[in-house]
Amino acid sequence: MNVSLTDRAPGVVEFLENYETTTDIASDALTYIQEEDVDAHDAAIKFLEENKDIWTEWVPEDVAD
Repeated sequence: MNVSLTDRAPGVVEFLENYETTTDIASDALTYIQEEDVDAHDAAIKFLEENKDIWTEWVPEDVAD
């Protein structure tokens, strides 16, 4: 990470510090894309709708709301 990013984009740094994922999450998304013939955007929307308990830990409370 660029050391100046903390000054230029503190929100991005905070997100990256909080972000955690697993191979199961990635695998589920890729399987959904392939089986349903959708794009990554559609898979992301599905993830966000079905996993609020996960991604809301990555973002500030006002964003999660």
